Amino acid sequence: MNNPSRQTLARDEGGVSQLVWDGGEPLLHFAHATGFNAETYRGMLSPLADRFRIVASDARGHGSTTLPAQPGMPRGWKIFRDDLIAILDRVAPQGAILAGHSMGGAVSLMAAAARPGKVRALVLIEPVLMPQSLWWRMMLARFGLRPSEPGLAERALKRRDVFPSLEMALAAYRGRGAFKTWPKKPSPTTSKAALSRSRVVSGLRCRPAWESECFRSAPFGRVAVGGEGALSDHHSSRRGRQHIVRGRACDDQTPQPICPHRRTERREPFPADGISELVREEIAQITTTI
Repeated sequence: MNNPSRQTLARDEGGVSQLVWDGGEPLLHFAHATGFNAETYRGMLSPLADRFRIVASDARGHGSTTLPAQPGMPRGWKIFRDDLIAILDRVAPQGAILAGHSMGGAVSLMAAAARPGKVRALVLIEPVLMPQSLWWRMMLARFGLRPSEPGLAERALKRRDVFPSLEMALAAYRGRGAFKTWPKKPSPTTSKAALSRSRVVSGLRCRPAWESECFRSAPFGRVAVGGEGALSDHHSSRRGRQHIVRGRACDDQTPQPICPHRRTERREPFPADGISELVREEIAQITTTI
């Protein structure tokens, strides 16, 4: 299996930490979900290294990236979109395939909308695409006008931030949430990836306050892709279903809704092995359409 190198892309305000697989063309950029980082997807991406040159970046406030992460910055996720565009300007002068999970999928879509000429194709896994009506429901709940249960932002804010050791952090997270499918005796690399949500002595970081603000700052409404191309103003989702969106550039100027290309009823949290295999299949197949 092709192992990546850890590299830093220098910017005026700090560095963007990246995993880089030096394969051939085309270039594939992968953007991770809120609270995770590039290491989490190492096992999923490595088998694709014989087909692509792969760059997986740690987003601002995540992993080993040192760009400033100040309150207010994540609003609408535009800062993450701009960071991704800056990365593409440096590493993908001829354009790239953009893939991403959750927040990373939404940010990849936003970058495609802003710079359609830079994006050769999109593969979005569980992208966060929410209708404007959901924003109003959230506001009503925030002011006590609608019943609400603690959401991702509230739970993230309560997350334990510091552990005395990696072993204690592993014990605290093993078998919970997205970590249910991780092996009982993961490798050191896998351990660090799985614990990207915690700040441990030897691990990576995403501070709970930043993770919580990222969840609260998700964009709502319509996203235009490719000038007058595809539009998305809704993404339906229900617990346990995985959504994968796959798309490519086209000349059709008629706005079309973005709909899931593949769905699966598998209930393992992504990136479980079965779901990772499905994602790899989608990414590999898209090379036949560009």
